[in-house]
Amino acid sequence: MTMTAPVESMAHNALRKSILGQTIIIPSIYETFPDWKPRLHLDYEKARYEMLNPWIQRWVKDRRTAGALENADFGTFAAVWCPDAPFDILCTAAKYFAWYSTVGL
Repeated sequence: MTMTAPVESMAHNALRKSILGQTIIIPSIYETFPDWKPRLHLDYEKARYEMLNPWIQRWVKDRRTAGALENADFGTFAAVWCPDAPFDILCTAAKYFAWYSTVGL
């Protein structure tokens, strides 16, 4: 038997208490990297509305969680990450990002 879980839990709670009520400003990535010109996959909207969102609706039974995943718009992240990939790779990447975000929930 180890004491790892309680120690981790205490550290987590201490961190949570220390940042409670704090505000963080996340800088614009475009201002941070002004020379970066992101491109978006041309079939982004098709991937989101015809493939990703219906897949989320089938895969996630809780409607609130499904809506949150759709609103997170993992399709945009995938479309910027692989702007020149074949359509099936774009869809797979978007689904992977959505799935990965739920690991540990």
